Amino acid sequence: EDASPGKIGSLVVPNLRVLILLSLPKLSGTLCKGQLYTTLRELTISDCREVKEVFRFDPSQHSQSGVPNLESVGVKDCGNLEMIFSSSNNSGNPILVFHNLKSLVLADLPKLGSIYRRSE
Repeated sequence: EDASPGKIGSLVVPNLRVLILLSLPKLSGTLCKGQLYTTLRELTISDCREVKEVFRFDPSQHSQSGVPNLESVGVKDCGNLEMIFSSSNNSGNPILVFHNLKSLVLADLPKLGSIYRRSE
């Protein structure tokens, strides 16, 4: 899998500012893995019941956090969602920092264990 900035699955979207995912029952697993989403400002996910994790980053691959300009996150009605953000800390780089985050709305997420997890 290519590690191009702003890649979602096999779709490269380097200038994406808004991502809205609504009523996608077959969408599953982790949505965005290992990429930088430097332009993403707004994320809305609703009724995507099989998604387990939204973002997974590897700071050892990038010198900055994965979503530095993220301002708004809204996630609701995702019955299997366990994690919003996760990152590995194998490189000793700092944890993810959300300098611009102004809004975080979470609703009806019965399996959500935490918003952010850093694995050692």
